[in-house]
Amino acid sequence: MIIGALGLDNIAVGFALGPLRIGARRTALLGLSFAVAEAGMTLLGSTFAAAWLPKFLALDAARAGVLATLGVAVLGLAWIKARPATFVGNPWALIVLTLLLSIDNLIAGASQDVAVLPPLVIVVSGAVTGILAVAACATAGLMFRAATQWGAVACGVMLVGLAVSGIG
Repeated sequence: MIIGALGLDNIAVGFALGPLRIGARRTALLGLSFAVAEAGMTLLGSTFAAAWLPKFLALDAARAGVLATLGVAVLGLAWIKARPATFVGNPWALIVLTLLLSIDNLIAGASQDVAVLPPLVIVVSGAVTGILAVAACATAGLMFRAATQWGAVACGVMLVGLAVSGIG
């Protein structure tokens, strides 16, 4: 149950990025990076929990700030009529975003409930999270296809909302 709940933030962010319509290739990269980071960080957390856990608790608190900053940046780029998808769709931006969103997996990997799970369960859970994030991103892209000028605004508002609510 814990493993399934850990991927909800990635799915929510995937949905929030959907209105930007970052393209099929970038959406696939988003899903792949979410899947790899979810599984990898959980396995890393269960392996090195005692040595690393105290250092990463502070980073977990910083995730909301980074997500809110990304949302405001998207809103700012939409305001000046730039293309926010170019900024957010950059492979390095996607990789950094997925690593930040997976810090909770690193911490959860140290818990007794997750540490006893077989690695295959963690890998499959990461893959499912990646697939669901791609589906959420594509669905949101379709929802805002008719209102292209509002897609970036919707994305920015959703990202800031996720940060404020503590989901990110």
